[in-house]
Amino acid sequence: MKTLTLISAVFGMVMATTPVLAANMLCSFTTECFDTEACQGTNYAFTLENADGQVGIKIVTETETILMNSIPTSGTNIYTGLTSPSAVGTNAASYLLTVVGGAAAIYSTHNFQGNYSITYKGKCEVSN
Repeated sequence: MKTLTLISAVFGMVMATTPVLAANMLCSFTTECFDTEACQGTNYAFTLENADGQVGIKIVTETETILMNSIPTSGTNIYTGLTSPSAVGTNAASYLLTVVGGAAAIYSTHNFQGNYSITYKGKCEVSN
């Protein structure tokens, strides 16, 4: 129980220090790697926005919105997210987005029920 309390406290500190985006970002990816298969070209994109009335940011796609937490580091922005099985049925997953130097990006999703991962490589830039 003490471990869970400590994890919750650390998570709360990370949430409290979550930076707000100065502007929305468009993240576009040209490479997709599905689990153990060979990587291939893709045209996948989403917008990274401030979370409305909440601490953190959100990924907005054509089909879903994912709330993300920020882990502040020097020169690299790391965002993590989680959908719970009770909230989305069989589509429970965790998400990790890493943006290096304000442009190069790696985004991965880890699906719990299907036990697979998808990794995208591309860039995130301030959208106009």
